[in-house]
Amino acid sequence: MFSVFRRRTASASRSDSNVKENSPSKTTNEHKINIENNGIKHRTLSGVSLTSSSSSSLVTSPLLNITRQQEKQELQTLNDRLAVIIDTVRRLEQDNEKLRTIVKTNTQSFEIETSKVKTLYENELDDAKKLIEELAHEKSRLEIELEKYRSENTDLQAKLSRIDRDVRGTESRLKQYENEIAELKTRCNSMIIETTRKNEENEIFQNLNNDLEKQITALKRQLESETLLRIDLENKNKTLREELEFNEQVHVTHIQQIKEQQCYDIIHNDGLRQQYDDKLLQELQQIRTQNEQEIILLREEIALQYEKKIEDLNTTNRRYIDQINNYRTDLISYRERIEETIKTRDICNEKMLQFEQRCRDLEDRTYRTQQQQHESLIERDEEINNLKIIIEQMQNDYQNLLDTKIGLDREISTYRKLLDSEEQRLNIGSRLEPITNINSIGTSTINDESVAIVTPSSTRQRNKRARIEVDDDEMILTNGNGH
Repeated sequence: MFSVFRRRTASASRSDSNVKENSPSKTTNEHKINIENNGIKHRTLSGVSLTSSSSSSLVTSPLLNITRQQEKQELQTLNDRLAVIIDTVRRLEQDNEKLRTIVKTNTQSFEIETSKVKTLYENELDDAKKLIEELAHEKSRLEIELEKYRSENTDLQAKLSRIDRDVRGTESRLKQYENEIAELKTRCNSMIIETTRKNEENEIFQNLNNDLEKQITALKRQLESETLLRIDLENKNKTLREELEFNEQVHVTHIQQIKEQQCYDIIHNDGLRQQYDDKLLQELQQIRTQNEQEIILLREEIALQYEKKIEDLNTTNRRYIDQINNYRTDLISYRERIEETIKTRDICNEKMLQFEQRCRDLEDRTYRTQQQQHESLIERDEEINNLKIIIEQMQNDYQNLLDTKIGLDREISTYRKLLDSEEQRLNIGSRLEPITNINSIGTSTINDESVAIVTPSSTRQRNKRARIEVDDDEMILTNGNGH
């Protein structure tokens, strides 16, 4: 009897300790229960000592009659003590019922809170799954965009290489045009120098032409003077011829007079007259021949002189005319060449202006294309850097989501274990029998069946996560089956 009572009191003390852990607000009742438990333990120990003494008295049968009175007294005291214990047990049962109601309310509130937390975590898990799916879609979209940007980058690089080739070709053409412009400038400068030289020569030839024209005018004047002199000489020749004829006539008349004067003497001196006539004829013949020779010589000399002068004048005139014609042809050719050079110079200047304009246009186009390529390269680098940053952020977010997912899976598993254990405990609590059955059955306690959950304080889930720290020595869940 005392062993059964001792077991009941031990189970009651254990249940009271569990109730004490679950309801820390009942400090006064716990203190009383502890005092009563200590008294019960003391009494049970004394009861054990009595049972041991009674067993020893049974063994010693001669002493049984002597100690029976004492046993009656002890039984009375024990009955009194049993009544007190029954009262305390009833009072403890009432307290236990109160504590059960408190435990039920606590378990209901805990179930409500756990269901809320479970729904919250399920919602959060759904949100996390949706976020992971969205991130996966975003990652695939960004990968597609990255491939598109890579293809665009390759296209831009191909365009840039093509533009570089075009720029190199334009630069080579520009160099060729610059060389042509330099050649045209040198040719233009040489033509300008040649035109200046030709202009100087033209001025010299014009001066020579003026001098020659002056010489021609002087020669014309000299020719006129020579013609006048020739006319004078011809007139003199005529006068001399007339004088000669007059002298001949005079001589003839003189001869006739002499003949008439000497006709009288002819008769006397025929021989002398004949001689005289012969001599006279000879002298006359000589004078005539001499005069004729002199006249012929004079004519020939004058004719030769005039012919020479005329030939010289004609040759000089022809030469001057040829020179003038040559000068005129040269002037015409020079003028034509000057006009051609001026036209070519104008054409070269126009071409040079066109080439310069084209060079400026090409330089502007190349500068604009370089600026556009530079800006496109800068934009591409910025987009690549932004995409890298976005990819890194997505990787970090994905890693953080994986970490949170792993943490949530762990927490969900721990909460699931906790909920399973709590459900088992609550099912056990709902199947609890009255305290007599518990005291008769609950001799075995569960020390191994404890759940310890310590959740780390994380900044991400500070407002959504319930913090539960349960130690093996602090939470002992018992069931009616002894598990």
